[in-house]
Amino acid sequence: MIRKASKGIFPKLSALQDICCLPAPRPKSQPSPALIQYVPAPEITTSEDLEVTSSPQPRPRAPVLPPESIDHIISFVEVKFSLQGTETILNCALVSQSWVPASRLRLFQRIQLRGPRQYNLFNTNIVRSALMQPWLTHIRSITVDNCARRFPLPDLANRLPNLRFLYIIGADWIRTPLHPRVWGTFSSLSVLHTLALNACRLPSFAALCRLLTVLPHLRDLHISAVTCPALRHPLMFAHQRSRPALSGLSMFMMSSGDPDNVADTLLDWLARTPTRRSLKALKLESEKPWPDSYVRFVREVAPRLTVLQGSKITADFLRLPISEMVDLGHLSLQFDDEGEAIWRDLASVLAQLQGRELRALVLQQVPVRINSGIDNYDVHVVGPDGVAQLGPILASERFQKLLLVRFDFVGKVTDKNLMMKWYRSRKVAVQVLHELRLLLPKLHVIQVAWDPTCS
Repeated sequence: MIRKASKGIFPKLSALQDICCLPAPRPKSQPSPALIQYVPAPEITTSEDLEVTSSPQPRPRAPVLPPESIDHIISFVEVKFSLQGTETILNCALVSQSWVPASRLRLFQRIQLRGPRQYNLFNTNIVRSALMQPWLTHIRSITVDNCARRFPLPDLANRLPNLRFLYIIGADWIRTPLHPRVWGTFSSLSVLHTLALNACRLPSFAALCRLLTVLPHLRDLHISAVTCPALRHPLMFAHQRSRPALSGLSMFMMSSGDPDNVADTLLDWLARTPTRRSLKALKLESEKPWPDSYVRFVREVAPRLTVLQGSKITADFLRLPISEMVDLGHLSLQFDDEGEAIWRDLASVLAQLQGRELRALVLQQVPVRINSGIDNYDVHVVGPDGVAQLGPILASERFQKLLLVRFDFVGKVTDKNLMMKWYRSRKVAVQVLHELRLLLPKLHVIQVAWDPTCS
């Protein structure tokens, strides 16, 4: 049946050969030529033919940044200690595999262990993981917050060669004593230069002295609300030591009457260490007026200070050897007085200051009076006559290097109903700045920082 049908079809194919240009069937003994023959392309004579017959051009590829540039951009991504603060850098790690090393490097530069649970996860997934252990060498900063049961540093001994900042918050080393291996871990932190202790309880003042001396390259110390049992003989630790030789010290005292407050004893001890000759930047803050220990310490380190910041300064500050601060470049003060007495105290300080190297002067919490109206604000600086007295002093030749004079104002609103409207407006700061420029016409480096409060 198949052979008969094929014989009946061949005549019809031969009849259609001239129409469809199909080749005639040949016997099986002869080789069949190719069915698809080369046909030369027609010549293009017009632009219309060119548009129709030309093949579409490939789309240009988007420019690709070099991997080094991408890594440099990722290094500027800000990482904060919150879920939203790490979301950006985590998304960068999910873009492609080539972005993972730079993103992970940025993420590991700052580590915060908040509570025992986070420490256990960090210890299990990072410290004990052979794959993740190499990333410990990239850690620059560690914050240990309220790890009451166990202080994590012994597990990280000799694994943090590049740690530079260590912040310890809420540690209670009286309830949970430190493991003996902690001191060896501290001594292995060869490049650590900044230590911050906040709201910590120490078993003794000797433990604090040991902590500050065992760190080989400690340069900056931040102490806030640190307590230890009262010391009967604080000067027993005052013998000569090679450490610490601090260049920066920041201290905040909650209340000077607390017998367990370590600030008074610590300052007396630091005044008998190499810190007395090496200290350059000093910041002393207190909830109450300056205690006597603050005044005594500033008197010891005054000749070499380049940065001095103080809050709640009393009249005792004016009796310090201010004229010996010849290298002072930044001065930030908050006086405990009110009204025109603030300007009088500042004028007394500036009159004694040499000012040859002073480049920035900041006066904190300066009060102003604001009389709020319906559509405008009547702003006046408290004690304008006292402000005017500063003009000739700051315009003198002694302060020729002065680049910044900033006033941090605190406003007192008489109409509390317009508090929100006044708070959102910037007219108050502009008017204060305008009044200061009228009172100090020869000073062209004035800035105003605003702290809105309601009395």
